[in-house]
Amino acid sequence: MSKYTLRIPADQYAYIQTEFDGEADEAVAEYRRLTNLVKGGQSALPDKEFNAVLDKFCWEDKGENGMEPESYEYMSNEQKMIIQAMKKSRKRIEYVSTKGNLHHSLTS
Repeated sequence: MSKYTLRIPADQYAYIQTEFDGEADEAVAEYRRLTNLVKGGQSALPDKEFNAVLDKFCWEDKGENGMEPESYEYMSNEQKMIIQAMKKSRKRIEYVSTKGNLHHSLTS
């Protein structure tokens, strides 16, 4: 466990500083959480991270829990809506494929 100093930009010439004890990945998560609080807005995964989550979710067969909960926690509402739409699509495809009417359902 290490000690980290987190400096969160609050204004052009101002920042908020706090101390954090923990692991590096926990410090990054805490920095993101605090940055979101300062911004007062919706947090979101950066595009590169969100694309990696999407790729993993699409290609790895882990059912409904195909992603890390931490990733979902930091997504914006828009990103969460995309994931939810993909989950629903996956469930529809799985349901139809068990019935043997996959092609008919997708073209109807």
